[in-house]
Amino acid sequence: MARLASYSQTIPSRVIPSRRTLLTGGLAGGFLLAFHLPQAKAAAANVAEGAPPPAGPFAPNAFLRIDRAGKITLIIPQVEMGQGVFTALPMIIAEELDADWNNVHVEAAPPNEKLYANPMLGIQATGNSNSIRAFWLPMRKAAAGARQLLIGAAAKQWSVDPASCATENGAVVHAASGRKLPYGALAERANGTAPADPPLKAAKDFKLIGKPMPRLDTPTKVNGKEVYGIDVMLPGLKFATIAASPAFGGKVRHVDDSAAKKVPGVQQVVVLDDLVAVIGDHMWAAKKGLDSCKIDWDAGPNGHVDSDLIWNRIRAASDGANGATSAVIWVHEAAVECSSSLPIDAVRSKRPTPSSDTFSG
Repeated sequence: MARLASYSQTIPSRVIPSRRTLLTGGLAGGFLLAFHLPQAKAAAANVAEGAPPPAGPFAPNAFLRIDRAGKITLIIPQVEMGQGVFTALPMIIAEELDADWNNVHVEAAPPNEKLYANPMLGIQATGNSNSIRAFWLPMRKAAAGARQLLIGAAAKQWSVDPASCATENGAVVHAASGRKLPYGALAERANGTAPADPPLKAAKDFKLIGKPMPRLDTPTKVNGKEVYGIDVMLPGLKFATIAASPAFGGKVRHVDDSAAKKVPGVQQVVVLDDLVAVIGDHMWAAKKGLDSCKIDWDAGPNGHVDSDLIWNRIRAASDGANGATSAVIWVHEAAVECSSSLPIDAVRSKRPTPSSDTFSG
């Protein structure tokens, strides 16, 4: 589960990115191993809420804003981790807004649980495969309310009944007179409070939802322009590499870090109960420093555990009255006995999870 907002799509301009920068830091004055799971969970719980996204001329809610040029920016609170939410959730908003899909831009929401908490989880988090279920109604209502404000602004300018107006492709239209105003032209006039329960589109009127739309996050990931969390480069940033116990529950018995401390750029070697971290001025120093450490591990009670042992125990537990490891399939009246298995694997990314943190004191 990804906690808080992702910076994998949009990094504020005040942050200077650099490609493929690995983890994280301590600044001068000390280092906290923020990516060690227990500490990370505690730190996440105490992250201060960020400010809401900067408002354009028309920003009726936390999910969207429209500027004078008609650029529609959608703020997405869920983390894009390959599951497509940076396209699916914008489709929901754009559908109810009747936005021009070609003029839609997407940004990641900042950390702000008051504005962007997942309704099904109660925190600003991505997980449990619920992004669409959680934000289906809130985003539709937010977009539909914004559309009502835009219609109201156009109707007032034309001195017509709002009920005689409609929206299409990023504009308000008045069919009776043939007039049309793009959303950008109404951005400064569409003020007021959006209705809490605006009318929503019927499924039969959907133009985007249900169609195989090209993913919005693909082009920049293909051309190398995408900025990921691992690219963040803060002033004075230090880099850390970690060696964890090769056995679950194992401990560090002894570390000879004399060679590591001679590597240029290595600043500190941190030894905890179950891991060793090397902090350096740059990634290469941290990596070479860790490679130079001679670590003697106490594997503990699980040192003998390997995949074969685990599978043998699973198969033994599955045999007999409690189940079977194989199944019989009848193919053209002939019995074929087969068995299948899947490796034990955590639901997590296959790459290093980046974290860039600032510490003071």
